[in-house]
This record gives sequence, C-alpha cells and structure tokens, in this order.
Amino acid sequence: MRYKYTINTFFACLAFASCKVYVPQPAPVPLMTTKNEFQFSGGITIPPAITGSVAYSPIGHLAVQLHGFIAPLGSGYYQGMLGYYWESHQGLDFEIYGGYANGDGKAMKVSGSPSLIGNYSVYFTQLNIGQNGIGSRNLDYGIGLKVGTFNIRILDNGYYENVELDPTTYSNRYYLVEPMAFLRFGNGRFRSGMQVNGVSLINALNKQGQIPYHTMAIGLSLNYKILNNKK
Repeated sequence: MRYKYTINTFFACLAFASCKVYVPQPAPVPLMTTKNEFQFSGGITIPPAITGSVAYSPIGHLAVQLHGFIAPLGSGYYQGMLGYYWESHQGLDFEIYGGYANGDGKAMKVSGSPSLIGNYSVYFTQLNIGQNGIGSRNLDYGIGLKVGTFNIRILDNGYYENVELDPTTYSNRYYLVEPMAFLRFGNGRFRSGMQVNGVSLINALNKQGQIPYHTMAIGLSLNYKILNNKK
C-alpha cells in the first residue's frame, strides 16, 4: 500500500512539474537527404509529454514535417513546417523551414492554486545543420535554431498577486528564440535519439506579467527512416 502511494505521488509530481504555459518543443530535426524519404518518430519528453512526428520529402530538396505532443494535464502542441534542404561540399546537411504552431498550457504555483491558462500560436523560421550516418554507429547529429513570434491569449484566474481574483483576459506577443541539439544512432532503418531544446521568450508588447514557461526540455525518441532513391 505504501509502495502504491509512493508511485502515485511520483507521477503526480511529474504531472505538476509540467505546469507551465509553454515548454520548448524537441520535435526531431529531420535532416532530410533525398527525394521520397520518410521519417517517423515517437517518444517522451522531460517535462513529461508524449510526442509524435512524421517528415516526408515529396521532391528533391523539398521537405515537410508534422509534429505534436500531449502533456499529462491535457496541454497540447501541434506544428507543421515546410522547407528546403541541401548538402554542402564539406558533407554537411542544411535545412531551412518556415512553419506554424498552435498550443495551449496551464500554470499553477502550487497544486490547487489560482491558475494562468494560455492559448498561443507561433510563426517561425528554423535552420538546421548536421550530418547523417557517421562512423560505425551510424550516427546522426546536428544543431538547429528556431526564431519567430509567439502570440498568446491569456486567462488569468488570479495567478499574479497584483491581479484580482476575478478572471482577467488579455493578449500578448513575444519573440521566440529556441536553439536545439540532437544525436541519433542505430542500425538499419531504426534509430534511437536524444534532443535538447532551450527557449527564451522576449516580451514584445511590454504588457504586465511574463508568462511562466520552461526554459529547457529533453526529448527521447525512436525513429524509423525509409529511403527510396527511385527518381
């Protein structure tokens, strides 16, 4: 009985640890290489969430990726991006994407306290650099940088001390800067991967109250890649 209580407390703490309006998104960096390439990924993150993504190159040098996550307390995030990839003479792979994301989150200082609920949208550009299939471990590695505008509509149920307990609704805009780094390795079509994302939200409208957000997230994933080199 005591063991079961400890387990339940542990998962409750994990769920509450994700109680921030925004979490940086370790969507797997695709680093595409060829026409007709498919990539499927699924995994978990810290703070806790379940993630999934798919990437596809319908024609040479053009790629699209869809990604989403669901957190324990019901928060969600979904993004899509379309971009161009190429390989340099030094063997480095480059990608540049434009994308849109939509999500929501809820913040509380302690369990059961007044909350802050936000629904947000992000317009962004992302640049990725790395290499595929290096050495005997078939290593993929690289870095990326996402920058854009983060627009949010906030429902404040008394989260801030200087806000009355009557719900207050307002909108705000931030500049988003989200760097990332990843490693993937494995044999054949399967890879296991780890990615670390950080984020900074810079207030653009100078409205009262910085939203509470996680500054870092770690993603662990299993990846499956299909290469079809038919022209």
